[in-house]
Amino acid sequence: VDISKYVPMAPTPIEEMKKTLDSYIELIEDKELHDLTKKVISDRYEKYTTYPAAVTVHHAFVGGLMYHSLSICSTALKTVEQYPELSRDYLVAGSLLHDIGKTVELSGASATTYTEEGNLLGHISSGAMIVYSTGKELHVQDEKLIVLTHMILAHHGEYDFGSPKEPMTAEAFVLHELDELDAKLATLKNAYDTTSEGSFTGRIVWMDNQNFYKPHKLK
Repeated sequence: VDISKYVPMAPTPIEEMKKTLDSYIELIEDKELHDLTKKVISDRYEKYTTYPAAVTVHHAFVGGLMYHSLSICSTALKTVEQYPELSRDYLVAGSLLHDIGKTVELSGASATTYTEEGNLLGHISSGAMIVYSTGKELHVQDEKLIVLTHMILAHHGEYDFGSPKEPMTAEAFVLHELDELDAKLATLKNAYDTTSEGSFTGRIVWMDNQNFYKPHKLK
């Protein structure tokens, strides 16, 4: 059955995104971080490549989790070009793994709801546990594993937004900012899609309850 006829799909074909995902993983030069990232995703590959990134707020379509993660990773790579003092390996691994907990927080690719684990633990805690336990299994060096796990724990940026930790490394800070940017621009795009040029959107709860003006396209 071609589910694309019945449910919203990512704007980029799944198979094309899978190839991009593989190429991004291979950019990780540190062998321990590379192997950790590859195993965590491989162990949950079907869910990672088909699940949405959320139930309703942003990237709530089939393949949304992978689409969102690849989007952040793409921007992270450009950020490293501008700020070469940042670690590309940590940012690629963190971008691809930051929402891995959504493979247990959410129920599936369509008619998505929150699971019992999702309601009780949330994707940040679940994701951190997945990465940390897998890293221990692979005997990843302690500092590398702690730094990467911290990026997952801190990617919502503030305690008020469900982050168990606030960013305490440069890479954790960048990941949080890119995650917020990608999620909010996706939310704004959804609002713009139902707004005429020269008009305001309704108030967007996830963007400080602000309404946004949609300018006419420049010729």
